Amino acid sequence: MSRDAAIKVFSVLVSVLALALLPLATGSFGVDFVTKTMIYAIVALSLELLVGTTGLVCFGQAAFFGLAGYAAVKLSPEGAPASLLWLLPASMAVAAAYALFMGALSLRTAASTSSW
Repeated sequence: MSRDAAIKVFSVLVSVLALALLPLATGSFGVDFVTKTMIYAIVALSLELLVGTTGLVCFGQAAFFGLAGYAAVKLSPEGAPASLLWLLPASMAVAAAYALFMGALSLRTAASTSSW
């Protein structure tokens, strides 16, 4: 293994170890902050993939992210922590239903205008 590869592997291992030990040092605020930061990082990476790498200027993923987040908040119980086992699929189903609806409208419009 080259020196650069060894440095990269070591950096990843240190980062994973730091994230694993984070709850011991920061408590619930730190865990919540890092979780939200990672979620926003995933959204930013998807936007970079679409706009930067492929050159597609489409902000539809922001709508899906927002709808899934809104569904997760509305479906969560107020006094108790939500179960990720049913909340994640339910949020994805809301975003998928919106995508199906918007896709059907888009295909319907494209089919009706192509016959001119």
